[in-house]
Parts: sequence; C-alpha cells; structure tokens
Amino acid sequence: MGYFFRARPQKTEDDAQKLLVEAFQKLQAYQYAMSWQSVINQIREKQLVIQQQIAQADNQTTKEKLICSYFLFAETLTGCIDAPSEQQTLVRNYHKSPDYYHIGGDKGQYSYTFMDNVMTKLTQMSTTMLVCSLIALPFDLTGGLILLGIAIFILAPTLFYVIAETNANKLEVQQEERALFAAVAALVHPVVPANNQIPIDERQTGTTFMGYNGQ
Repeated sequence: MGYFFRARPQKTEDDAQKLLVEAFQKLQAYQYAMSWQSVINQIREKQLVIQQQIAQADNQTTKEKLICSYFLFAETLTGCIDAPSEQQTLVRNYHKSPDYYHIGGDKGQYSYTFMDNVMTKLTQMSTTMLVCSLIALPFDLTGGLILLGIAIFILAPTLFYVIAETNANKLEVQQEERALFAAVAALVHPVVPANNQIPIDERQTGTTFMGYNGQ
C-alpha cells in the first residue's frame, strides 16, 4: 500500500539542465540543416528566460514550482526530438500539466508573477463566495446580500486582471512555445509539401523526353 502514497520525487534545476544537454546533443546531428542555428538560438533564449525567473524567485516555494516547470519544458523538448510526429500531443499535455507555468517574452515580461498568483487565488475565492451567497439568499436574505456584495467587490477587479493580464500573457507564451516545438519537430522530421512532389506520370514523361525511357 505504501507505493500509492509515495511522494513524487522533487525535480532539481540540475535535472532540467541534464535533459537540455541531452536535447542539444541530439540536435547536433542536424547542424547542417538551414534552420538548425535558429532553433538552437530559440531554445537557448527560452532556457535563459526560465533560469532568470528561477533566480529572481522571492521564496523557495515559488522557486520549486518554476524548477518543476523548467523540467517539464526540457522533458517536452526531448519528447519532440525523439517523437516529432507526437509533437502536438506533447505540447498539449505540456500546457495542461499542473506543473506548467508560463514563462516567456524576450525579457520574461510575459511570465507568471506573484501578482498573477494572488489575483488568481482571489478570483477563485470570490467565485466561491458568490456561489455560496446565491445559495444562502433563500434562507438568509440579509446575510446572502452582504456576502454577494463582498464577492462582487472582490471578483470584479481580480477577474479583469486575470483576463487582461494573466491569461493574455499565458496565451502569448504558449504561442511562442508552440512555434518553438513545431520548429524542433520540423528540424528533426522535415515534411516535403505535397505541391513540391512531382507526379509519377510527369516524371516518366520527362524521362522519355530526355531519351532515357529505358528502351
């Protein structure tokens, strides 16, 4: 029974770094591709932004959460290299993971912050208060109205912040990450566009015209 209650091993920054080193080593095999340097630069920029956010964390709890997100990024990157055809599924799971925190922008300006965390929790709390006040109204009109007023007073500004700032920044980061992982998958497993393929009958006609029809 002890197995089911075993705590998940805590990931460290070194664990994430090791995965990224492995990823760079695997990508070295594609160094002669035209997009290789661009992809490497994008990964290094992302790595630097994440490391800066970890270094700037104001408490150990936040730092541990950011490190878990860092490891998740490195794990997803490695997955896209090993299984490029599964890239979309890997990225979807990455963004839905409870360990995921959006960290991005040239200088980390779109990253998840302490204020995002506070406003998100206040939004959740005030939403719960709103539901409770509506349930209480038929039984205690005065108490229900007071609770409803407090809930709306807290919910209005916090919800606006979450939508206008937190979610907007999150979407910006996720768009950057989708582009990065797609570029990695395309580097490892390039797909020839259908309009670049020459039909078999045209190739045969061309060969005949050149006098190499094999007859």
